[in-house]
Amino acid sequence: MSNPGRDQPILEAENLTRAFDIRRGPLRRVVRSFNAVEDVSFSLAKGETLGIVGESGCGKSTFAKMLATAIAPTGGHVRLHGGGRSLDLAQLDRATLRQVRQRIQMVFQDPFSSLNPRMTVADIVGEPIRINRGTKGAALRTEVGALLDMVGLNPRLMDRYPHAFSGGQRQRVGLARALALKPEIIIADEPVSALDVSVQAQILNLLDRLKAELDLTLIFISHDLGVVEHICDRVLVMYCGRVVESGPIDAVFGTPGHPYVETLMNAAPTLVPGTLAQHTLAPGEIADPANRPTGCSFHPRCRHAGPVCRSDHPAARPVAGTSHLAACHFAGELALAGVGSAADPTS
Repeated sequence: MSNPGRDQPILEAENLTRAFDIRRGPLRRVVRSFNAVEDVSFSLAKGETLGIVGESGCGKSTFAKMLATAIAPTGGHVRLHGGGRSLDLAQLDRATLRQVRQRIQMVFQDPFSSLNPRMTVADIVGEPIRINRGTKGAALRTEVGALLDMVGLNPRLMDRYPHAFSGGQRQRVGLARALALKPEIIIADEPVSALDVSVQAQILNLLDRLKAELDLTLIFISHDLGVVEHICDRVLVMYCGRVVESGPIDAVFGTPGHPYVETLMNAAPTLVPGTLAQHTLAPGEIADPANRPTGCSFHPRCRHAGPVCRSDHPAARPVAGTSHLAACHFAGELALAGVGSAADPTS
């Protein structure tokens, strides 16, 4: 995919960390803390689509909520650029943060639970506009109607409640709400995972079209590698709260540098009979961030693990060029199966 603004970063994260407390007993005393997200850094270019992938529980949604300022990081920085200035989102006062939130909006996974069942579509989509801009009455309804039309819904349906719509239509309502304040960045957290396959394609095509028409920058979170490969320019792969590999989508999926990414490739559905049997899937359970293994978090499941993997946490190393990095002691040395090799049962 083209990205005309690749040299213009709009959002950056530096060593972003989020700790949570573990509480026990009748008084709910804090017994210890753990990092659900740890030392995540990236730079997002204007106009780019960045994918964040990983198994359930790897920290994707927590990471997204920190970027959207829904929860505060306990370490690191998130910097939003634009208008000739740079803002550290973790250091802003309430008034400034409210203005910044208009520039970053989220689309959530469940299109039903993310919408208030007691509010009409007109109220759901119009509320951000009314609160932030003071628009009311006929002018507000006109603006809501234009937003609904933009996402492919009939404006005449705006007085209905969410239960009257299908899952795909409700997700379009959520998208219209996210677009209401004319944001620059949309964070889509598993926006199609709860939808039928045919409806998924419609929503993905809609996102792609709106991104081009409105000059949006998109962060797309998913566990579906096929969807990420279709829509994203670059990808961050997360495991146990950390980024294990990052780079251009073709490089990471075609020639992975971390064994965990190979595992994700092998687990992805394929139309080639017998292909899955050609590869060995990683044994064991996903590592728990609250009880993270020493060294590399993936080493208990990794067939390439050596003594250094059990003792030392690996830093990110180049796989092939400076833009493709993997946090593996043997990055660039292992012959790992990517999309191309997984698609060929003779490889």
